[in-house]
Amino acid sequence: MRFGLFFLPADCPDRRWSATETYKDLIDCAVEAEQLGLDSVWFAEHHFSTYGGFVPNIPVLGAAVAARTERIRIGSAATVLPLRDAVETAESFAMLDVLSNGRLDVGVGRGFLPSEFAGRGVAMEDRAGRFTEGLAVLRGAWADGPLTFHGEHYALDRVDVLPKPMQRPGPPLWIAASTSRESFELAGREGLHLMVNPYNRAPEELAEGLARYREARRGAGLDAHGGRVLANQHLFVARTEEEAAEVPRQGLMEYLGAVDTAFGRPLAPHDYADIYPEKVLFGTPETVARKIKEWQAAGITDLSLMTRFGSLAPEAASRSLELFAQEVMPCFG
Repeated sequence: MRFGLFFLPADCPDRRWSATETYKDLIDCAVEAEQLGLDSVWFAEHHFSTYGGFVPNIPVLGAAVAARTERIRIGSAATVLPLRDAVETAESFAMLDVLSNGRLDVGVGRGFLPSEFAGRGVAMEDRAGRFTEGLAVLRGAWADGPLTFHGEHYALDRVDVLPKPMQRPGPPLWIAASTSRESFELAGREGLHLMVNPYNRAPEELAEGLARYREARRGAGLDAHGGRVLANQHLFVARTEEEAAEVPRQGLMEYLGAVDTAFGRPLAPHDYADIYPEKVLFGTPETVARKIKEWQAAGITDLSLMTRFGSLAPEAASRSLELFAQEVMPCFG
């Protein structure tokens, strides 16, 4: 089991940060994560709102993190590929891979927020085709030699995209899958890793998606259980179950409210009982370790942990993370 931090800065009524404060906090948290022995930090890309909109360009933020760290891996979770030019995306991430000395993971997704597509002038009904072609261009751009690709959205003739990434044939690629069966199957068929958000789906939906992923890998002649699966989880560790349940309650519900506001209609759980205790990693070190072992048994290989959400005090989040590093991580080697 590998552990990372996940960052999606979102304003709430009781906490509004400037861009300067946000970037300083994100970079400082990445440094702290490295010091505590975590494996990775992951950043979400969003646009045009205070729900993640301070991180519209992950390679730029990733370069700042790379300059302050030495070991920890830097990941996108995820870049919204239909909203980006895939050639420019390949260039930017290749630069980050070189600057970080080969510490990059690239997660890509179709996107789900209508306001982001409207802001970029991209029709949401085109996102599947743009995503599939963009993924092919991204992988081809990192390969040796020039790229030729012709599709509905890209027409490239012998374009030699530079620089090439340090990791060969390219940084590990992940596909973010929400409710679309096509995303699970595409990730498996292409031999890519998978990213999931368990908090906004029923357990049986996640199990079905993972089964489709493994079956697609098997159908492509790959080891059905060979791909990595990263799950995003909210984390709060405390000495008592009562503290672990109550301290993060308001911040979590504020964060989930921000998801709905950004989407424009209900998307996330609306009642604390719908998400706690089953869909979050809240609890004592013993409880959290037990929950992680359950995720591990279900096929999850990586966890990206959101420790900052809503109005939860940064000091409380840091204490929780320290307790996690000291008493939970050692249970997993």
